[in-house]
Amino acid sequence: VMNEEWSDAVLFSPLQAEQAMMDQFADTLAVRVFLKMANLPYRLEQRQNAYFMSPTGEVPFLRVKNSLTAEFSPIVDFVGKKGIKLSDSLTASEQSDIQAYCALIEETLRNAEKYISWLDEECYDKVTSG
Repeated sequence: VMNEEWSDAVLFSPLQAEQAMMDQFADTLAVRVFLKMANLPYRLEQRQNAYFMSPTGEVPFLRVKNSLTAEFSPIVDFVGKKGIKLSDSLTASEQSDIQAYCALIEETLRNAEKYISWLDEECYDKVTSG
């Protein structure tokens, strides 16, 4: 049943080389790695209008059957509710620790990426405004 459900799964993202900001590129890569680690099939579709297609305006987003889920953490939660968890072998305490570390790392890196994208003159000139 799970394979059938995932047979048409699509991960939508903005154009990775031309359009995606650093944090969006990183989030797309994180979701792709997560789906690969979970052995879930999917097709990557890069779309210029991915932001407008997303249910929240955030990217990447995953379509599985009639469900649309945007951003890394909600996608991991969605997959977990389907019974697929990479952390099943961990204790509840270890799972809580990992969630806390991931949240801390994600918040720190996301802020650093946004700072570099918009306030570092060289990056802004060569990447962000390009």
